[in-house]
Amino acid sequence: MAKSWIARFWGHMTGKVPEALLEQIQTEGLILMDEGILIGLRFKKYKAPNQRFTGIKHFGGYGALTHKRFVSKGYSIYNFDLPLDRISQKDVQYGTRKGQYFYISFEASDFYDDRSGWVEVRLPTPKAEEYVRRLDALLAAG
Repeated sequence: MAKSWIARFWGHMTGKVPEALLEQIQTEGLILMDEGILIGLRFKKYKAPNQRFTGIKHFGGYGALTHKRFVSKGYSIYNFDLPLDRISQKDVQYGTRKGQYFYISFEASDFYDDRSGWVEVRLPTPKAEEYVRRLDALLAAG
Protein backbone atom coordinates (compact mmCIF):
# COMPACT_ATOMS: atom_id res chain seq x y z
CA MET A 1 0.00 0.00 0.00
CA ALA A 2 1.09 3.56 -0.55
CA LYS A 3 2.17 5.62 2.40
CA SER A 4 -0.56 7.63 4.08
CA TRP A 5 -0.96 11.24 3.00
CA ILE A 6 0.04 12.23 6.53
CA ALA A 7 3.33 10.35 6.22
CA ARG A 8 3.98 11.79 2.76
CA PHE A 9 3.27 15.32 3.98
CA TRP A 10 5.26 15.16 7.21
CA GLY A 11 7.92 12.78 5.93
CA HIS A 12 9.92 10.90 8.51
CA MET A 13 8.15 12.43 11.51
CA THR A 14 4.91 10.46 11.18
CA GLY A 15 4.55 6.72 11.12
CA LYS A 16 8.21 5.81 11.34
CA VAL A 17 9.49 3.31 13.88
CA PRO A 18 11.78 5.17 16.32
CA GLU A 19 15.44 4.13 16.10
CA ALA A 20 15.54 2.74 19.66
CA LEU A 21 12.50 0.56 19.04
CA LEU A 22 13.78 -0.49 15.61
CA GLU A 23 16.98 -1.79 17.22
CA GLN A 24 14.93 -3.74 19.79
CA ILE A 25 12.62 -5.35 17.26
CA GLN A 26 15.51 -6.23 14.95
CA THR A 27 17.22 -7.95 17.90
CA GLU A 28 13.98 -9.88 18.59
CA GLY A 29 13.89 -11.15 15.02
CA LEU A 30 11.82 -8.79 12.90
CA ILE A 31 9.43 -10.74 10.66
CA LEU A 32 7.16 -8.09 9.10
CA MET A 33 6.92 -4.33 9.35
CA ASP A 34 4.90 -1.52 7.76
CA GLU A 35 5.70 2.15 8.33
CA GLY A 36 3.99 5.36 7.31
CA ILE A 37 0.59 3.77 6.88
CA LEU A 38 -2.81 5.08 7.88
CA ILE A 39 -3.65 2.80 10.79
CA GLY A 40 -7.29 2.34 11.73
CA LEU A 41 -8.02 2.06 15.44
CA ARG A 42 -11.44 0.96 16.65
CA PHE A 43 -12.37 1.34 20.27
CA LYS A 44 -15.32 0.17 22.35
CA LYS A 45 -15.56 1.51 25.90
CA TYR A 46 -11.81 2.18 25.87
CA LYS A 47 -10.36 3.71 29.02
CA ALA A 48 -6.77 4.70 29.65
CA PRO A 49 -5.21 7.40 31.82
CA ASN A 50 -6.81 10.69 30.72
CA GLN A 51 -8.61 8.96 27.81
CA ARG A 52 -12.10 7.55 27.30
CA PHE A 53 -13.31 6.76 23.83
CA THR A 54 -15.68 4.68 21.73
CA GLY A 55 -15.40 4.94 17.97
CA ILE A 56 -12.92 4.86 15.13
CA LYS A 57 -9.77 6.90 14.65
CA HIS A 58 -7.19 6.92 11.86
CA PHE A 59 -3.59 7.94 12.35
CA GLY A 60 -0.33 7.73 10.50
CA GLY A 61 1.65 5.00 12.18
CA TYR A 62 3.41 1.67 11.97
CA GLY A 63 3.01 -1.99 12.77
CA ALA A 64 5.60 -4.72 13.26
CA LEU A 65 5.66 -8.42 14.07
CA THR A 66 8.71 -10.04 15.67
CA HIS A 67 9.32 -13.47 17.14
CA LYS A 68 8.36 -11.99 20.53
CA ARG A 69 5.61 -9.41 19.98
CA PHE A 70 3.29 -7.39 17.79
CA VAL A 71 3.77 -3.66 18.19
CA SER A 72 1.94 -0.76 16.59
CA LYS A 73 1.58 2.93 17.09
CA GLY A 74 -0.88 5.39 15.70
CA TYR A 75 -0.03 9.05 16.22
CA SER A 76 1.69 9.77 19.52
CA ILE A 77 -0.74 8.46 22.11
CA TYR A 78 -2.04 5.15 20.82
CA ASN A 79 0.71 2.59 21.14
CA PHE A 80 0.12 -1.12 21.59
CA ASP A 81 2.78 -3.66 22.50
CA LEU A 82 1.40 -7.20 22.62
CA PRO A 83 3.85 -9.90 23.79
CA LEU A 84 3.18 -13.13 21.90
CA ASP A 85 3.61 -15.23 25.04
CA ARG A 86 0.50 -13.50 26.44
CA ILE A 87 -1.62 -13.95 23.33
CA SER A 88 -4.01 -16.85 23.15
CA GLN A 89 -6.26 -17.41 20.19
CA LYS A 90 -9.33 -17.31 22.44
CA ASP A 91 -8.48 -13.88 23.89
CA VAL A 92 -7.13 -12.19 20.79
CA GLN A 93 -8.70 -12.27 17.37
CA TYR A 94 -6.83 -11.50 14.20
CA GLY A 95 -7.19 -11.99 10.48
CA THR A 96 -7.69 -10.06 7.28
CA ARG A 97 -10.44 -7.85 5.99
CA LYS A 98 -11.02 -7.66 2.25
CA GLY A 99 -7.57 -9.18 1.77
CA GLN A 100 -6.10 -5.70 2.19
CA TYR A 101 -6.07 -5.19 5.95
CA PHE A 102 -4.48 -7.13 8.77
CA TYR A 103 -6.38 -6.67 12.01
CA ILE A 104 -5.79 -7.73 15.58
CA SER A 105 -8.37 -7.12 18.29
CA PHE A 106 -8.12 -7.60 22.02
CA GLU A 107 -9.31 -6.55 25.45
CA ALA A 108 -6.89 -3.84 26.61
CA SER A 109 -6.96 -4.97 30.26
CA ASP A 110 -5.44 -8.33 29.22
CA PHE A 111 -2.21 -6.50 28.37
CA TYR A 112 -2.27 -3.27 30.39
CA ASP A 113 -3.03 -2.65 34.05
CA ASP A 114 -4.17 0.92 33.39
CA ARG A 115 -6.39 0.31 30.34
CA SER A 116 -9.67 -1.40 29.60
CA GLY A 117 -12.08 -1.81 26.71
CA TRP A 118 -11.99 -3.48 23.34
CA VAL A 119 -9.42 -2.37 20.75
CA GLU A 120 -8.91 -3.30 17.12
CA VAL A 121 -5.75 -2.27 15.27
CA ARG A 122 -6.12 -2.37 11.48
CA LEU A 123 -3.09 -2.15 9.18
CA PRO A 124 -3.61 -1.55 5.46
CA THR A 125 -0.88 -3.70 3.94
CA PRO A 126 -0.30 -5.96 0.94
CA LYS A 127 1.24 -8.36 3.50
CA ALA A 128 -2.06 -8.91 5.37
CA GLU A 129 -2.25 -12.64 4.64
CA GLU A 130 1.40 -13.06 5.58
CA TYR A 131 0.83 -11.40 8.97
CA VAL A 132 -1.89 -14.00 9.63
CA ARG A 133 0.23 -16.95 8.47
CA ARG A 134 3.24 -15.85 10.47
CA LEU A 135 1.21 -15.13 13.60
CA ASP A 136 -0.51 -18.53 13.31
CA ALA A 137 2.88 -20.23 13.08
CA LEU A 138 4.36 -18.27 15.99
CA LEU A 139 1.40 -18.98 18.28
CA ALA A 140 1.34 -22.68 17.33
CA ALA A 141 5.06 -22.99 18.08
CA GLY A 142 4.85 -21.06 21.37
